[in-house]
Amino acid sequence: MKYSFILFILVLILATVSVSASMDPRYKDCMQRGYQIENNFDQGVSYCVFDNGSKCLIDEFNYGECGSEFMIEDYCVAEGDSVWDKDKCCPGLKPYIPNNMVGQQSCQPKNSQYFYWIFGVIVLVIVFAFLHIRRKH
Repeated sequence: MKYSFILFILVLILATVSVSASMDPRYKDCMQRGYQIENNFDQGVSYCVFDNGSKCLIDEFNYGECGSEFMIEDYCVAEGDSVWDKDKCCPGLKPYIPNNMVGQQSCQPKNSQYFYWIFGVIVLVIVFAFLHIRRKH
């Protein structure tokens, strides 16, 4: 019984821990348009890599000094991709970040928030059922 109570307290603590997953805001213009980020940690630079394989330094792309032909205005952010601007998710999606998390939102189906809540409840029910069965033995 003592171990069940300790495990219960640990589960509650872990369920309320806040997690941070924020992305560098300089990546916004590149990532929201569906391009890839390439980091060169040795040189301390980041590139925006376009679909045709060409690339620009991230700051040069953001300031329109490089790759201006890729700086399209009419775009939407696909499901699962990071989003900074709340109105840029594709139709049927909305910016979402799970409760108790701080950081970068991603575009998810409008009803996905319920999945995470239901999943959490199911996990808790399984843990308590396991503890109850274990206690009887």
